[in-house]
Amino acid sequence: LGAELLQKPVCIHDDWFVMTAMSSEFSQVMEPEYLLSSARGFVPRAVVDDFQNDSDYLETYHYHDSRIWYTPEKGYYTMYVNLWDGPVYKGRMLVSRKNRDFLHRDHLLAEVLTQRAMFLLNQQRLGQGQSMQSMDDVVYSLLQGKQLDPADLNQLMNMLNWKKSDRFLCIRIRNQRSEGKVVMEHVLHSDLFRIFPEGYILFAGHEQCVVLNLTREPVSGSIIRHRLAPLCRDYCLYAGISSPVTDIRDLHLTYYQANVGLEQAFRLRSEKWIIAFSECAMEHILEKIDSELPAWTLVSPELLSVVEHDRMRGTQYFETLRAYLLNERDIPKTAETLIIHRTTLLYRLKKIKSLLNVDLEDPWKRLYLTLSLWILEKENARKKP
Repeated sequence: LGAELLQKPVCIHDDWFVMTAMSSEFSQVMEPEYLLSSARGFVPRAVVDDFQNDSDYLETYHYHDSRIWYTPEKGYYTMYVNLWDGPVYKGRMLVSRKNRDFLHRDHLLAEVLTQRAMFLLNQQRLGQGQSMQSMDDVVYSLLQGKQLDPADLNQLMNMLNWKKSDRFLCIRIRNQRSEGKVVMEHVLHSDLFRIFPEGYILFAGHEQCVVLNLTREPVSGSIIRHRLAPLCRDYCLYAGISSPVTDIRDLHLTYYQANVGLEQAFRLRSEKWIIAFSECAMEHILEKIDSELPAWTLVSPELLSVVEHDRMRGTQYFETLRAYLLNERDIPKTAETLIIHRTTLLYRLKKIKSLLNVDLEDPWKRLYLTLSLWILEKENARKKP
């Protein structure tokens, strides 16, 4: 409608430079690299970089009326009108100066059309007037574990070329400070599209969310970390990575897991910017135990008796048992870890076994002792100032 009324090529992109609408002739007036670099029509980072941090361009975000943007090196004019949802910038309409110069009525028409576009977008978001939700709405509903209309889910699968039985993984990314800068969030969003071209990138509440289809792009955990590390360093970010799932209906579980890793990064506030759920699953399990008992009361009483024996007799049985279990009962490796002779180790183990009165050949008993070691270490770390 905009192209017909203005007799010029028109497009609308959202606040993350993803094409929302584009007239058929728009592609003929823009340079090739500006066009679709993904199925969703994302403007490539190489193009965004040309103006993203330009102070004159940043000023354009504040206007509510139609304006003209001139590109000297390319010698063309573009009319733009920002889309506003109340005080929130949602994107903009671009009108190319093809066929003739801009007239006063063109400015007025463009402003009316952007108001109409914003009205349609709001209708879509609220589910009024259109049966389909936006892609972001559908993906976010999946991440929230909400019940979806089968038609919406099938449409999403078709648009992204996903299958319900594909393997999925979720990454949640947040600024280390309470809130990031809007401009930097725009740049980060385009960076994420660049390093995860097959991923679905969603932004909500100052948090970036990446959904990876590991069936379409089988990347390993180490590759994901390798791609994320420079961004986390340069933008001061923390990231949480979920474990994979093999059903789109379990996507909400990956969203939850990624948040557990992200929250762990914020708790630690260390140089470890990226934490996978598998790295902090044990802490999460302990936190979720429905018990009013203090953590230390969950520890094996036999292990506590070894601790008490060391305190009373000055022995080193606890460290010996710990090394023995963590080295998976490998005698040479345990002796090397403790820097003691094999004979000394065997003597200590004999004393420990009589003191414990526990069969260390029983895998379940060893598991309980190992978990008890882990709980004690976490409790001791927590108590340190």
